[in-house]
Amino acid sequence: MKNLFLIIILFCAINTNAQQGFVMMNQNKVEFSNQGKAYKIFDDYLNPIWNQLVDEGMIISYSMMTHAWGDEWNLNYMIITKDHASFLKAWSEGFKRIRSTVPQEKWDELMRYTLEHKDNLYSLRHHYDGKKN
Repeated sequence: MKNLFLIIILFCAINTNAQQGFVMMNQNKVEFSNQGKAYKIFDDYLNPIWNQLVDEGMIISYSMMTHAWGDEWNLNYMIITKDHASFLKAWSEGFKRIRSTVPQEKWDELMRYTLEHKDNLYSLRHHYDGKKN
């Protein structure tokens, strides 16, 4: 049992050391007829808040991805931070701002349009942006 515990600790340390960032991918299923309305709520309310957190340095980048052709996950966004702790801090701050600025009726409308959603958290093992540090 002691050896298993040491192996788990070693694996976590190796995984953390290889990490070049942290990614949260939020994927949503929105009925085709409501896609435009859901995108507008993001454009008007949510995207500006996540963009502010990029400008403030809390997150490295924010992206929104949409499509009308492909799988059923048609409204997606991605947040990249330097590590898991930074993500948790940015996520908390982002949703604090979202809940205090998005009108309740718009939030409820977005929730009605969202048939299903899932969040995935990833360690970013390789990332190249072409910038020299």
